[in-house]
Amino acid sequence: MLRFIAGRGVQMALSLWAALTVIFIAVTQLPGDPVRALFGFKPPPPEIYAAVRAQFHLDEPLWQQYLLYLRSVLTGDLGNSYPLNPRGTATVGAAVTDTLASTIPVSAVLLAGALLFQIAVGILAGALSASKRARVTGPAVYAVALLLVSTPVLVAAYTLRTVFGSQLRWLPVSGIFAGAESYVLSILALSALATGYVILLTRSEVQETLAAPYIQAAHGHGLAPALILRKHALRPSLIPVVAFITGNIG
Repeated sequence: MLRFIAGRGVQMALSLWAALTVIFIAVTQLPGDPVRALFGFKPPPPEIYAAVRAQFHLDEPLWQQYLLYLRSVLTGDLGNSYPLNPRGTATVGAAVTDTLASTIPVSAVLLAGALLFQIAVGILAGALSASKRARVTGPAVYAVALLLVSTPVLVAAYTLRTVFGSQLRWLPVSGIFAGAESYVLSILALSALATGYVILLTRSEVQETLAAPYIQAAHGHGLAPALILRKHALRPSLIPVVAFITGNIG
């Protein structure tokens, strides 16, 4: 187990290093002058231009810039934002780490809410629709799941905002000042597509498990169908579902 975890850790580190390297190469090879772009329409004086280039280490060799870039990322020094200023002054913005820190709590709530919705609604609906007794609700749930997986997140967000935010005015469409209600539309839009996949995957896996011989044996022993579905069919069917949800966190 420790060897497996160590191997996965090495793979993760190599993947992160490769991603950072590709980003660095792509950004440095793009056409244009990033320092010149900071000053908008008015060219900066030569001495200020040289000072900003030295501040960003753009006057140093590319390999040295790469090493400084890796060091800054690993130490958490992401610098400051530099908003475009058309008046010709490079105004220093807020620290990038402060900007990220202010958005992480909101993102964490959205992520947790979307995951809980996928697990609660997706697995429950998929399992119930797979039962042979769900002759009416099963096809209906299947149709809804197909609709969800066919709807892009942006379309779902626009529809939810228009219907429940603008027309019915049940929920706020922006901001987080209304408490828990502020997150409802965002969580629904974020989780709609993945919930459809969870429903379809759970339904398919449970249907396949219900046809297994040991399930027929459980029916022969007189166990209740609800108990068989919950304890004997759903548990082994959740392995690929959990794998999908875990991979979807990114």
